[in-house]
Order: sequence, then structure tokens, then C-alpha cells
Amino acid sequence: MFLTAQFHRYENIYCDVILKYERYLDSMELFLQLVAAAAMVLMLVYLWPAFKHWQQNSPKAQAGDWQAALLPLGTVVLLVIFLIMAVR
Repeated sequence: MFLTAQFHRYENIYCDVILKYERYLDSMELFLQLVAAAAMVLMLVYLWPAFKHWQQNSPKAQAGDWQAALLPLGTVVLLVIFLIMAVR
């Protein structure tokens, strides 16, 4: 009887420790999300001048540019369709 009561007491302590640790992890997860969001915002602020420069000084599209872009994209689409058909 004594051992059963002792076991339940330790089990309750263990559960309390686990619950506190889970709450700690949740708070750390929120902290890490906030740090990641702040890092992304700082990166956007840092890259904004370069983006503006790229927008103003980018080369203009020529007549055959879309055809040159559609050829590899179409090839990839056909490859994916072929792979899906091969698996079935």
C-alpha cells in the first residue's frame, strides 16, 4: 500500500514537471516565432534599396523572351505528366 501511494505521488510530480516543461516550450516557440518575424522584417528593410534599384534598372522584355521562358516550363510540365502516367 505504501509503495502504491509513493508511486502515485511521484507520478503526480512527474506530470506536473512535464506540464511545466510543455508550457515552457510553448513560450519558447512563441519567442522563436517573434524572433523569426523580426529577422524577416529586418531583412526586408535591408533589401528594399536593392529591390528598388533592380526595379528601375531591369532590362526590358524583348519579343522572343516569353517563348524562351515557356519552352523549359512546358518541358517540365510534360515530364511531370509522363512521370505521373508511368506510376499509374
